[in-house]
Order: sequence, then structure tokens, then C-alpha cells
Amino acid sequence: MTNQNSLSEIIQNDAGMLKFSCCFGLKPSSLTKLQENKNVSKYLTARFQAIFDQQINLETVLLDSPRVKKIIKIHQLYQITGNLEKVGREYGVSRERIRQLLIQGDKLGLFRYRKKSLLAAERLSREKILEDYSGVLRLTRVARMNQISPGLLKKILSEYQISRDELKAIRTEKGKAESVRKYISIVEQIGHHPSSSELQREKEGRYLTTKINRLWGSIRTFRQELGIEKINRKQRTLLLPAV
Repeated sequence: MTNQNSLSEIIQNDAGMLKFSCCFGLKPSSLTKLQENKNVSKYLTARFQAIFDQQINLETVLLDSPRVKKIIKIHQLYQITGNLEKVGREYGVSRERIRQLLIQGDKLGLFRYRKKSLLAAERLSREKILEDYSGVLRLTRVARMNQISPGLLKKILSEYQISRDELKAIRTEKGKAESVRKYISIVEQIGHHPSSSELQREKEGRYLTTKINRLWGSIRTFRQELGIEKINRKQRTLLLPAV
């Protein structure tokens, strides 16, 4: 009979059981019987004894195991797709089977298995989300740009503690920058700083005035922030504000 103590030294926990099973193609139930010194087939007894006598390094054999190599490839594909069903179709098995294999890989210490939301969060940094949002100002477009669902993006925002106020501040900052650029464009077109009445004469100016009032509270505050003095005929050729 096999040495029960020797087997227990090798298989000290569930992870060890799984490693031994993957390395030598032995069922966990059979290994449990060997550990408990229960009756098993002579073939199984002889096989384990041969493995033990060879004093094989379990970690080295593990990485050479066809099953382990398959699990690693599955994990690599999952990292790319983030989708259990897609990986399952690639290997001709169910999404649940892929999930089980990824959990096994985690237990074996081959990698850290993360659910789709956490995997996406790892790929999508906080800085990247804010940068993308600054460019498009819509979360649905940010989700589309990063090939994830709006619902998943919402979970990632929560994980990163990105608040509505933070997003609002980005919208405000971009709106102000666009307003300043538009104001400079008008100044360049007419050759001087327009008065409030001049801005109201054209549709473009009226739209800009509305936007300035919303973002700054008043045209006066807008001019003060940009270092533009009160407009009169003698001051209309003041320098453009720095952007």
C-alpha cells in the first residue's frame, strides 16, 4: 500500500489536491481514497508509488501538464474578450465550464481570475475613463469606445468612486474652454471685443451669450475672469485673452 503520510505531505490542501490531479491525471476522489488508506485498484496504487519514488517536482510537472497549458490559454483568451461565452464557443464547451476552469487556474496559482467587471476595470484605468469622457461628454459613448456595456461602466465608475459632481466639473471646464474659443473667433472676425448688444445681433452671439451666462453667471464675470475690461468704443481693440 502507498505511504499515507507521504501523500499527505504532498497534498496538504485543496490546491495541492488539484495540482496533483492536473499533473498526473488522477481523480481527486481517487487521491482522497489514497489519503484515507481506503481500498483502491492495484494499478492506482502502483502508479502513485512510481510517482512518489521518482521524487518529481510538482511545480515543474504542473507547468508541463497539457491540462494546465489549456487552462492558461483559456485565461489568455478571456483576458482579451472578457466574455465567458465567447471563450466557450472557441473551445466547444459551456460558459460555466470555462468559469470552472478559470477558478481552477486561480486555485492552482497560475493567474488571478477576475469577473468581467473587475477584468474590465483592470483594463480601463480611472484616468482613461475621465480622458475619454472629457472628449465625448457622454458615458454611453465612453462605454462604446471601450467595448463594454453602459451598465458595466456604471459599476466601474462606482469602483473608482467617480461621482456625478466630478463628471459635471469636466463638462463645465470643457464648456468654458469652448466658449472662450468661440469668443476669440468672434473677436477675430469683427476686429474688436464685442459689446453685449453686438453679441445679441447674431444667432451665434446670442447662443454664446446664453452659454456664458449659464457657465459664468454673467457676461461681466466672464470678462473679468479673462482679464477683459469693460467694453467701450475706445477699448474694443484690447488684446485677446490668453487660452
